[in-house]
Parts: sequence; C-alpha cells; structure tokens
Amino acid sequence: MSVDVLYKIEYTISFMQKYNIELTEIAEKKLRKFNCEIQKHFLKKLEKLQIEPSVYGKPLRNVLHGT
Repeated sequence: MSVDVLYKIEYTISFMQKYNIELTEIAEKKLRKFNCEIQKHFLKKLEKLQIEPSVYGKPLRNVLHGT
C-alpha cells in the first residue's frame, strides 16, 4: 500500500466506530523518506489507532491537550 493513500484508507467494522486519521503534508513528506518496510509498519499502527485510539494511542499533551 502506498503512502500517498495512507490517510484515505477506508474499511468498515460493523460494531466499532472508525476514526479518521489525516496526515499533514509535512508528515507525508517525512514518511516517504523511510523505506517501504517502515512505511508498512507505520500503516499497521495507524489502522489499529483508527479502530481503538483509547487502547493504542496516547493522550495529547502540552499545547495539544484538550483539542
């Protein structure tokens, strides 16, 4: 799966809410610099985060707290 469509991944889970994750242009550019294996690993982490952010994510801190 290419990085260009990373944030456009759509899939349905019948009983769970799916969250949208969008990467900024800067994040996409930085991610493209990594090799394919690292990109795939990152994609898997994002897919998990879309399904259960409370389990796989961390709370926002500092300036992002509460946004």
